[in-house]
Amino acid sequence: MPKFSIRESKRAKRVSLNMSVRDGLVVVVPHGFDHRKIPNILKQKQSWIENARRRIKQQRNLIETKPAATPPEKIHLQAISKEYLVEYKPLITHWVEATENGNNIILVSGAISKHNLCKAVLQKWVRHKAKKHLLPWLKEISEETALPFSRSTVRNQRSRWGSCSKQKNISINQKLLFFPEHLVRYIFIHELCHTVHLNHSAAFWALVGQKEPNFKQYKKEIRTASQYIPVWSND
Repeated sequence: MPKFSIRESKRAKRVSLNMSVRDGLVVVVPHGFDHRKIPNILKQKQSWIENARRRIKQQRNLIETKPAATPPEKIHLQAISKEYLVEYKPLITHWVEATENGNNIILVSGAISKHNLCKAVLQKWVRHKAKKHLLPWLKEISEETALPFSRSTVRNQRSRWGSCSKQKNISINQKLLFFPEHLVRYIFIHELCHTVHLNHSAAFWALVGQKEPNFKQYKKEIRTASQYIPVWSND
């Protein structure tokens, strides 16, 4: 029996399995579901679990072969086709700040030996970029697909790329800036479709397919999309 954790969800209509580097195997069940049925479900899903394990192993190897999570020398924002050089300037102080000039250069100055502070200000810079570029982009897709929403916000989460509330408020992960453009567009459409169907029913996926015909391919790509995210931005 593989190791797993259980998460009850009021929104879940059926049992589903999730596998991630951080959380391992998670069994998502509807509220009140009989947990005694889970071992039999896992037995039936053994093939999926083994494939997911191989995928997670590949992701772990990718993470382990990446350089240590030190502040970067370059930042590549695939979603908006921008690359920035990062320069560091030591100052005798306890703070760190990041400023951007007009030549795609980010200057990080201050107590640059404190790597956590450097990474924090760069994450803050990424959030600023996400608000500037992702939120207007979401609005454009909303108008294009005729799927209106109420409000939009940017957050910095580890693995949840977006969410939509009952009030049609959409939250976008700032790390989407590191994704290829087509995956960002797919995630936007996915969340916008939740303004109509706040679930993952057949009707929901039919609407997603109507707005994005290649959604099945993109849905598969999203499973390994964490490979695009630099280690320093996850600390």
